[in-house]
Amino acid sequence: AGKTGTTDRSADTWFMLMHPDLVSGAWIGFNDQRLTFRTSFWGQGAHTALFLVGDYYQRITETDDVSLSDASFPLVEGFGAPEDTTEAEDGGGIGW
Repeated sequence: AGKTGTTDRSADTWFMLMHPDLVSGAWIGFNDQRLTFRTSFWGQGAHTALFLVGDYYQRITETDDVSLSDASFPLVEGFGAPEDTTEAEDGGGIGW
């Protein structure tokens, strides 16, 4: 799964990749908010940061030099996975 994002006036753009074995992201932008991307096309995460994250993910999954750990992180009290209350005939629902 992935999520793109932008700020007002296309000053910043980002993309986050969420995979069961890896979470990764990229931010592209400017420290000075007066600077922006020339067009709204380039000010979208789908046209800038997504390609960086996609290339990174493709490269690390094609090599044996990188090992992904099975690290787990404790859940913060009050947070957790939502209960799946769907009854979709196609098997859809919440989860990986």
